[in-house]
Parts: sequence; structure tokens; C-alpha cells
Amino acid sequence: MEENNTVKQLSQALNQLLNAYEKLQEENNDLKEENLMLKEDVQEYESKSTELSEKLNQLTDTSNHQTNEMDDMLNKISSILGEDKDETKENESNELVENVTDEVELEVETEATEVEVETQDKEDNGFHNNSGLDLGRMQSLLNGLNN
Repeated sequence: MEENNTVKQLSQALNQLLNAYEKLQEENNDLKEENLMLKEDVQEYESKSTELSEKLNQLTDTSNHQTNEMDDMLNKISSILGEDKDETKENESNELVENVTDEVELEVETEATEVEVETQDKEDNGFHNNSGLDLGRMQSLLNGLNN
């Protein structure tokens, strides 16, 4: 009977080992499936990362191009205004451009108003200037920009 009892115990232990082995296999399979899904996610994220890197490079190139164009324009404006490139700073150039733009806009508005008044006066007096240009006023505007 002891032999029978020992065989029973061994049989139970073997069944427990087989059950544990099956559970481990199932867990292993689940982990393999999860690992596969994670690999797919990683590939998807790497693909998105590559796309985003390309977009970032495009935006950086565009930004650099626009910055270069702005620098060129500021340099041209500085040279028109008689300023040396080495002496000007970017902030001063931006402020100068804004100030000149504001002054020019104000002068253009003033000039337009004066031209309208002069045109009305000339029409009232029967005098019509064919060219329609006030060369003296234009010269004073240009001198104001060079100062």
C-alpha cells in the first residue's frame, strides 16, 4: 500500500508539474503575442518619428530660408539708409524698419490728402497738371528717408 500511495503521490506531483508547465506555456504564448504587438507599435512610432523628423527638417529649412530673406531685406534697407551692416543690430534694424514704415505711411497719407486738395484747387482754378507729380514734395520725401 505504501507503494501504491507513493505512486499516487508521484502521479499527483507529475500532474501538478504538467499543469504548471501548461500555465507557463500559456503565459509564454501571451507574452510572445504581447511582444509582437509591442514590436508593431515600435515600428509604427518609428515610422511616425521619421515622418515628423522630415517635417521638422522641412520647417527648419523654410525657417532658415525666411530668416535669410529677412536678413537680406534688412541689409538692403540698412544700405539704403546709409547704415553700416557691422554697426547695426537686429533689434535696431527691426525698430528702424517699423519707424520708417510708419513715417512713410504717414507721409503717403499726408501727400495723398495734399494731392487731393491741390487737384481740387487746380480744377477749381482751371489749371490741370498733366504729369500729376509734385517733384518738390517727392524730393523732400526722399530726403526725409535718407536722414
